[in-house]
Amino acid sequence: AALLDHLGIERAVIGGLSMGAGVAAGFAANHPQRTAALMLVRPAWTDHPRPHNLIVLEQIADRLDQMPADELLRRFQADPGIIPAAREEPAFAATVQGQCLAPQARQRAARLRAMVGSCPLRPAEIARLSMPSLIIGNELDPIHPMQTAQWWAAALGHNALLRQVPPKSLDLAAHQRAVCREISCFLDRL
Repeated sequence: AALLDHLGIERAVIGGLSMGAGVAAGFAANHPQRTAALMLVRPAWTDHPRPHNLIVLEQIADRLDQMPADELLRRFQADPGIIPAAREEPAFAATVQGQCLAPQARQRAARLRAMVGSCPLRPAEIARLSMPSLIIGNELDPIHPMQTAQWWAAALGHNALLRQVPPKSLDLAAHQRAVCREISCFLDRL
């Protein structure tokens, strides 16, 4: 809200991607009079902490507490079962590798654990969201499952527009074009 004040903007379309979708929803719940519309792209959370789709991050954090990131990556490449969620869902491999290759990966363990344990909004806060909303999801994304986007669309009710775009993992350029197209169409309707 302070940024909007600084810029002299009374109302804005607020949006976010992944964890940023939770932040955007939180802003909308806390400042509904400042939120003209809400856009949630590939949301990762619903209304409770430790969702199943994010447990892999907690498992990565546990392993980063036990060993350096380069060792975790080497051991994971030899045996993906070192991260139990990755054994259940092979698509988590990119997440494990990304977390191990990130700067200061080992120091990120506490932040990963805190992220998984957080929750952007409670049910009563979500029920108060009444602005036009766009929710974008895609299949084949275990961190941001389509079911989470569908949950948000159902929770937001008749004001929500749910759109499914091509999976990022299959064709990044097509995914990006589709997301941009859906956002443009949504904004044109406001």
